[in-house]
Amino acid sequence: MSNEPNIKKYPHLLPNLEDWPIYKFSQDRDSFIKKVSNDVIQFFSKYSPEDLDQTLAKTIYQEKQRIKSNPWKADPPNEMQFFRKLQNEYNDNHQFSNKTDRNMESVSRLIKRYTIEITGQFNHKTFLFARKLLTLFFHTMFYPLG
Repeated sequence: MSNEPNIKKYPHLLPNLEDWPIYKFSQDRDSFIKKVSNDVIQFFSKYSPEDLDQTLAKTIYQEKQRIKSNPWKADPPNEMQFFRKLQNEYNDNHQFSNKTDRNMESVSRLIKRYTIEITGQFNHKTFLFARKLLTLFFHTMFYPLG
């Protein structure tokens, strides 16, 4: 008789990985990013020109401060460059008569970048590999040599 306890394996709620919502989402990620970006841009298009200007300036300032004082591991390597370029773009916008339109373009670029960063990616091959590896790891950890 074995000392190893009986390990019960539970079936997946959806056995076919391609039926999982996260998998379906990952297949249509680009259209999701476009939809979210468009919805947020619509929201900001209702701002007054002054509020849009203030919001953009405040966001650029706060993000640059965050990157200097408390950078996140998930930040892309060119994060500070992006915000420096956005700051220069913002400053240049004030020299043109269509400042609001140009600010809206800057906001659009910022929203697209945030949306792409936040959505992430799901790779089913990586998931399957991680599931096998973690199952082995935890089994070995909880039932060593036995």
